[in-house]
Amino acid sequence: MDLKQVRETAREKLKGYCRVCPVCDGRACAGEVPG
Repeated sequence: MDLKQVRETAREKLKGYCRVCPVCDGRACAGEVPG
């Protein structure tokens, strides 16, 4: 399993909770949870 597959799986499982950004810095999800 490579990093691309891990991210795709995480996006499916965390849909609605997390965008699985390459860098989790709170910018893409500002004003949302977990942002």
